[in-house]
Amino acid sequence: MKKFLSMALCLALSMSLLAGCGSSASSSAAASSEAAGSDTPKTVTYANASDIASLDPRRGTSTITASVLADLYSTLVKTDAEGNIVLDAAASYERVDDVTWHFTLRDDVYFTNGDHMTSADVQYTIDSLKNKDAGYALSGDFSFMSVEVLGDYEFNIVTDQPFNSLPLRLNYVKIIPSKYVQEVGDEAFAKNPVGSGPFKFVSWTKDDKVVMEKNPDYYGEVPQIDQLVYKVIPEAADRVAALQAGEVDIICSIPTTQANYLSSTDGVTVVGQPSTRVVWLQFNTINGDSPVNDLKVRQALNYAIDRDSLITGVLDGYAVKVASISTPEYNDYDASVQGYTYDPEKAKSLLAEAGYADGFTVDLSVSGGFLNATDVVQAVASQLAEVGVTVNIQQEDSATQRDKIMSGTVAPIFLHGLGGPYCDIDLIASIGFTKGGRYCTWDSDEFADLASRAAAAVDDTERARLHSEMQQFMVDQAPAVWLYQQDTLYAYNSAKVQNWTARTDEVVLMDGVSVQ
Repeated sequence: MKKFLSMALCLALSMSLLAGCGSSASSSAAASSEAAGSDTPKTVTYANASDIASLDPRRGTSTITASVLADLYSTLVKTDAEGNIVLDAAASYERVDDVTWHFTLRDDVYFTNGDHMTSADVQYTIDSLKNKDAGYALSGDFSFMSVEVLGDYEFNIVTDQPFNSLPLRLNYVKIIPSKYVQEVGDEAFAKNPVGSGPFKFVSWTKDDKVVMEKNPDYYGEVPQIDQLVYKVIPEAADRVAALQAGEVDIICSIPTTQANYLSSTDGVTVVGQPSTRVVWLQFNTINGDSPVNDLKVRQALNYAIDRDSLITGVLDGYAVKVASISTPEYNDYDASVQGYTYDPEKAKSLLAEAGYADGFTVDLSVSGGFLNATDVVQAVASQLAEVGVTVNIQQEDSATQRDKIMSGTVAPIFLHGLGGPYCDIDLIASIGFTKGGRYCTWDSDEFADLASRAAAAVDDTERARLHSEMQQFMVDQAPAVWLYQQDTLYAYNSAKVQNWTARTDEVVLMDGVSVQ
């Protein structure tokens, strides 16, 4: 019955695209299916809570956006499901010296408008991405690199200072077609994107869905499915219901309370594993006077939170406690760095020393982008109440909260975290806790200097030492309550979707996926 419903949905989707969009792309998807002996396009639909940020990869700031962009665009290098760096549009690369990396492009990469990818496209992509006047959300993450073109398929990437994580960072530089973008402009490009990835763009209905079709001219392994649909379903319960009804095939961010139930459902598989995402309660110390500006208050709130009970009682074990800014998935993780223990009496003592013996009232912002996010902050509010701190929970959508964080106007405490395709200790330090970073709400010149030296260290031993110091510094200065490393948690129709793999970076890809 589920299989029948899935097939019916696919047929309805195909007819809708043909009638509503009048798209030659959707027509060609159907044609390719007919050539393979099927009247119905082989479609996979996956769902998550929020819409993508943009189809222009220079503005793509969320992990779900990264999933869609990874299907539409190529990168020089990418990561496999375990996080290892592998080649993509680059045929090879090597480090020439501390700041210079030499790349050779494949000569068989074409954009879907027929343009041949060359070094000029790489140079244009990075140059435009660095343009601060354009207001690209990711500009700061790539502002330290430049491209020297050596030939049609050869170029150097030169960094302002040594940066060992360059290959990982390049994992998110989606190469865009320079001629096309300059011809139509950024706005038109964002509406009708042209990439060179395994899928081609068909349509985007805001707050509803993104539709893609396979790219038959892809230089890599051509997808075995005809259509890929990303569906926006904000409520977790609705995503679960859509999976059970056969309306979607994969759902992301399922409630942990549903994991056991879905695991026992015929034809449904649940996948949970550690991700690259660290989750914390961040303090906003740059927007006016607040108790959290006081180090003793921040340390007190760290002692007041029982992380073990959050993980076992709220997250049902789908997380791992962290002491600081790093996880075992990151290079130079230091397991010897000890975080805060649960000690409410110590918390009360520190609050009294800070002048808050009777406690205080504080706002706490939460969005739905994290696993069991609302339940987590409700449990946190209950724990803080035990030491005299009254929490007003502000429920905000992800985009609104993100804008407030970036403008420094977010609540004094907010649930936050970072993960995704190029997350490591250097990235979290740079954009989360270094002045000028897009999510930074704390100002420490000492930490900024330490993070800068760590990112630039060429010697492995020296870099590991500096990264260890960073982890300890974040414990001592407590710019956040470090909580846990969040698991990825998906459920999918394994009776239909074959060979799909969940990734540590939370990006949903269809490499090698087939449909029964």
